[in-house]
Amino acid sequence: MDSKFDEWNDLKKCIDKKEIKVNIKERYIYFLSVGHNVGTESFGKGEAFLRPVIVYKKLGSNYFLGIPLTSKVKDGSYYFTFNRKNGKKNTAMLNQMKTFDAKRVVSYGGKISKNVYANLQNKMEKFLDITLTKSEGVPTRAKSEEILSKNKDEVKRFFLSSPHMSGNELKYIEEVFKSNYIAPLGEYVDKFEQSVKNYTGAKNALAVVNATSALHLALRVLGVGEGDDVLASTFTFIGSINAILYQRANPVFIDSDEQSWNLSAKLLKEYLQTCLKKPKALIVTHLYGMSADIEKISQICKEYGVYLIEDSAESLGATYNNKHTGTFGDFGVYSFNGNKILTTSGGGMLVSHNKEWIEKALFYATQAKEPCIHYEHLEYGYNYRMSNVLSAIGVAQMEVVEQRVTKKREIFSWYKEFLDDVDEVSFMPELPNSRGNRWLSAVTFEKTLHVDVMQSLQKLHVESRPLWKPMHLQPLFKDSKKFVDGTSEKLYNKGLCLASSTTMNKEDVEMICKEIRKTLNV
Repeated sequence: MDSKFDEWNDLKKCIDKKEIKVNIKERYIYFLSVGHNVGTESFGKGEAFLRPVIVYKKLGSNYFLGIPLTSKVKDGSYYFTFNRKNGKKNTAMLNQMKTFDAKRVVSYGGKISKNVYANLQNKMEKFLDITLTKSEGVPTRAKSEEILSKNKDEVKRFFLSSPHMSGNELKYIEEVFKSNYIAPLGEYVDKFEQSVKNYTGAKNALAVVNATSALHLALRVLGVGEGDDVLASTFTFIGSINAILYQRANPVFIDSDEQSWNLSAKLLKEYLQTCLKKPKALIVTHLYGMSADIEKISQICKEYGVYLIEDSAESLGATYNNKHTGTFGDFGVYSFNGNKILTTSGGGMLVSHNKEWIEKALFYATQAKEPCIHYEHLEYGYNYRMSNVLSAIGVAQMEVVEQRVTKKREIFSWYKEFLDDVDEVSFMPELPNSRGNRWLSAVTFEKTLHVDVMQSLQKLHVESRPLWKPMHLQPLFKDSKKFVDGTSEKLYNKGLCLASSTTMNKEDVEMICKEIRKTLNV
């Protein structure tokens, strides 16, 4: 076997230039027979040489995609350096394999000493800066196919906030199917609502298809209609505002404060003191899972006779003075969308201490059907109720809600540990006496463009995203009222949400932070 590795540096350079991809989740070293029945020349048994290869992907029953480690680089393409016993190059085979993704590598069994194998693996890891999974001996063709069929070509990706199942979801879904209650009623709808009430302390809860529909129901129940003004956080996701438009009401945007990044209680009071038209309601967002200054905001709303709706879509598990966000106002809303701290794939929950309001919301959510044996309608309604199937997922998710909050906060603490010494990095603050769920770890950069950091992370398959573009800057709302001081716009221009999935570990966060530091030149 050829034991010379004088072309390692050529291989490394080509990888660094992104001429070949090596960002695969796992890679295997195989000692493969290269050349048998490949090209126009055929070699008999024993004439094909064993070559070390990093195998990436199975191409067929007998063919694999890989990098032969004794290869020559020419114009960005890889060729085998394959010598017959007489020392002449097998040029016919080389001509057959001129592009990387067309290589045909046939696996054969063979013997190689453990020492040679270990030495080779160490060299590969050192030069390629990757971790290689050691195969068991030299695999036969069958063994190679078995291992390579296990999705080893998947890239490891880090998402902002990916779904994380508890383990009981399928069990509960099976129970739903056994009961045949698939529609928007059944045992698990009741259980899901009860679990949210038990956890948050809300007296009443209604499971619906998403958080936007929950906000819509809240506005409808409170009598918000055409021409009414509804105050709202400008630094938010548009779902908060769409519900206002559904009622043909007018959004009025209030800016954030630097202490929480959430709606400013100071600006809210100033607006209410000076506005010519009294708003009907306020929708306040608890941004990225962090509580707004909700006690002050609640007091101001009561003082001026404005209904308070908490958009707690992102903040399930967050508290202020040990009281859950979503339970301070007239209504609260939680989201169970696919990227939230808990998910039912899609879903929402409307909560309130007012039983009559929740009953009215239920009426609207189930097509506003009057209590008759036939379908009688005095008002129009919606098909907003959550199904028993999705509710079963929700019950299983609620069993691990505190674990998820703990892990989200731990991920944030890791980011802070690895980046806190960087002067230009600032983290989203947490108000005293509050506990955010840290749904997304959010930061700002004082000098470096946040989009540059985003692009650097993207190359490593790490998802990040700019902070919400304030609603008053959206073309859709160019003519809407606003009461702003530039805080949210400043945050938007320099802020980024970092990958915060609860499946991540400390090493993942450290890797991300190293890339951020590299981009910041620190």
